[in-house]
Amino acid sequence: MNVITPYIYFAFCGAALFSAILLFFNRQKNPASMIFAVLLILFAIDTGLNAFIILKGYRSYPHLLGLSRPFIFLYGPLFYIAYSYLTANIIKVKSDQFLHFLPFLVYSFLMIPFIFKSGATKIFLYENYVKGVVYIEYSPHFMMFFKVLFFMIYSIIPLFLITKFKKTVVTFYSTVDTVKLLKLQIIAACYFGCSLILAYYLYGYINGPDFLRPDIPQTFFYPLAFVFFLTSFFALTDSSFFKCTVSTADLRFEMEELQEIQEVEEPETDKKYYKNKIPDDVAEKSLADLKEVMDLKKPFTDSNLTLVDLARIIHIKPYHLSQLINSRLGENFYVFINTARVKYAAQIMQDTANSQKSILEIAYKSGFNSKSAFNTYFKNIFHETPSQFKKKRL
Repeated sequence: MNVITPYIYFAFCGAALFSAILLFFNRQKNPASMIFAVLLILFAIDTGLNAFIILKGYRSYPHLLGLSRPFIFLYGPLFYIAYSYLTANIIKVKSDQFLHFLPFLVYSFLMIPFIFKSGATKIFLYENYVKGVVYIEYSPHFMMFFKVLFFMIYSIIPLFLITKFKKTVVTFYSTVDTVKLLKLQIIAACYFGCSLILAYYLYGYINGPDFLRPDIPQTFFYPLAFVFFLTSFFALTDSSFFKCTVSTADLRFEMEELQEIQEVEEPETDKKYYKNKIPDDVAEKSLADLKEVMDLKKPFTDSNLTLVDLARIIHIKPYHLSQLINSRLGENFYVFINTARVKYAAQIMQDTANSQKSILEIAYKSGFNSKSAFNTYFKNIFHETPSQFKKKRL
């Protein structure tokens, strides 16, 4: 296995560079795709240098030793920022975002004494590790622990970001790309899995013999490669994968509104709305207005309908509409609108005048933007496919 390992790493290097080039020349370029392309280039350099070291190329070019060691402090921040753009947590680049790269800069600074050592000294320090004696870096045991901790922290954050994003989107948007959300959750979970593997390596080092090097094992490239190439596959097969498909302005406005509401906890069913609870008489009127608008104007036929849009139509505040749907109807906005769409589609299919309309045409007419989403939601409600439903009733 050790014989083919460097060639596998060279393959990783080539594949990562190729994927990065494709992302750079993608017509749908955006901050998240560009950041991930940089991440792939970083991974390509890292794997390439390590393959070179395994083949003992450092004996001819000792000054390449240690150059990729700080990269472990770049993976996490870059992955986090890419996910922040995808989940509308970040809209534009701000100066404070560069603070995430401070550990990388500090570690690189601490590596300066090693960088300026002679080639022979570098080779000796790399090949002759003795615990407690001078090594490539200062405090290698602490640095090993800090690398693992740093990577783990930045692997947990994307999980929180995508979970929060999903919850927010289904609250304010009637059309959600559930497949894309699932892909983002899988990637975040796999990246977190990488941190668990790294923690396992750390545990083995702490409990292992003294001659074990306090370094991130080169085998760590395998799980990391799986995450990066899986993400590349999703991105290259879907040009809008790295695009945040929701209105970040609406999300930020609504999240600020709801933050105040969710601070107060009460033992009632609608406890999160207690602080700004809509009066009962207003709630009854607004509920009647909502039902009238849904029956007459059918706003749900607009596939881009948002909670903010519907609130404007019935002239109430968005968070009051959210409260109304959740507390009085027992649903979130996404379920409420898509249920209305499915029921409207069922009405269309039962009308003999529409017997010649295709399922796709009916789906679009009802407000769905894809046949697959329509089929899934229709089956959840009527327990049969749209085609089966239509065939039975015509």
